[in-house]
Amino acid sequence: MNQQAEAKAWRGPDGKLKSRPTASKWLLSPFEQVFRELLTFMMEDPRAISRAIRLILLSRFLERVADHATHIAEMVVYMVESKMVRHTLA
Repeated sequence: MNQQAEAKAWRGPDGKLKSRPTASKWLLSPFEQVFRELLTFMMEDPRAISRAIRLILLSRFLERVADHATHIAEMVVYMVESKMVRHTLA
């Protein structure tokens, strides 16, 4: 895919970007909730500690994937519009 086709894919019919990539709060809160619930589960049943730790690590890995996706979207905004949205508060 060439750069013009990529730019069109990220723009709406009015020529503006379809959405601005930001790390949203609703995405981060489920990971914190998973950690708290699994911590409570581990305190209640020590036999489930190894499974709970794996799930906590998995949730951290998924959060890292989401961070990478946000970073890629920020780079696309920079390529298309020459605007730095990486260090701005959303």
